[in-house]
Amino acid sequence: MPFRQIVVWLLGLAAVALSGNVLWVLWSQGLADSEDLGLALFYCALAMMAWLFCLFGPRLAIGGRAVLKGLLLIVSLGLSLVLFELLMTPFHLVFNSAHQATLHAPQSAKRHVGDKYRFDLEVDPELGYVPRRGGQYAYDRHGAQRNAHQAQKPPGVRRVALVGDSIAAIGYLGGWLERLGPRGVEYWNLGVDGFGAWQELKYFERHGRALRPDLVLIEFCLNDFDGTPMILKDQDGQAVVANLYLGSEQFNPWLYRRSTIYRAYLSLKASLTDRDGLRADVKNALAAFQRHAAKDHFTLKVVVYPLMSPYEQWPESYKKQRQDILVILRELGVEHFDATGLLAQALQGRPLAWARMAEGDYFHPSEAFAELLARRLLADGFLAAAN
Repeated sequence: MPFRQIVVWLLGLAAVALSGNVLWVLWSQGLADSEDLGLALFYCALAMMAWLFCLFGPRLAIGGRAVLKGLLLIVSLGLSLVLFELLMTPFHLVFNSAHQATLHAPQSAKRHVGDKYRFDLEVDPELGYVPRRGGQYAYDRHGAQRNAHQAQKPPGVRRVALVGDSIAAIGYLGGWLERLGPRGVEYWNLGVDGFGAWQELKYFERHGRALRPDLVLIEFCLNDFDGTPMILKDQDGQAVVANLYLGSEQFNPWLYRRSTIYRAYLSLKASLTDRDGLRADVKNALAAFQRHAAKDHFTLKVVVYPLMSPYEQWPESYKKQRQDILVILRELGVEHFDATGLLAQALQGRPLAWARMAEGDYFHPSEAFAELLARRLLADGFLAAAN
């Protein structure tokens, strides 16, 4: 059998197998929220195009009209890409270039601010989404989770603003600091589920600065390296929001919102360049926090959370992200506490489940670990600006 026929058969089998993978993803995960579906479709389309090219390309090149036939082949491939774009656009597939979240209104979940309050998200054109505020919701009109403090800071009171993603929003560390720490210190929780460093900065600029904190404590999770959010769909109370795995200077927002093929390209770019530009985005966000600290006269400090597993079991990507954030903090001169060593000490003689909020949860620490962390921060005087 000629070599070309072997290649054609192999590419045909690959296209069939990848088509089966698309069907499997559809059957097992559904259509609306699947990041894997986009990637499966993309690889299937590549295999189909390579198979068709090997099958018909040499035939088109034979004869007196080879140039014309070659142009027809190129035009056909171009039309195929356009057709793929038109067919896929309504599904807002993000491939693996981003973390995709579908927001439904209302979307509610209990939080540690009282069961009578709802935690709902609403679409925001700049941040992708924000928590609903006021009334029946868990966040008050000031943008922080409800508490017993007055918006106007009383004389002699020190105020701490907690900033971060879901680790901060759950409220374990802030709750233990308030219970164990000295009197005369208020804790205001500005954490929001799923936020990255850039979103945390912008949310603080909207709401946190007006609270006039004396100390801003960023609870940094390693997945805060996720990038700028983009809204791909916003209608009928639903939104598809993608947090890109690329820095803000590495993509065109207009194309990302409108082109499935462009998102496929960025998927490959993100995987080949190790999330290019995100380190710069995180550093820029923390530098902006520093500028606010200098202007508003508050102290900025950061707690870096580990993956809730022994360090030797971490994926290499998270080891690198931990190293990246520690280097950034040292370069900027931001005082910080790396909780990786504390976790290693705590796991000596304790089961891993003790440190995790839920089984299989690698990011969220348990309340027991949060208490241990709070005691350590207070004992070390890490929160001295709030005393």
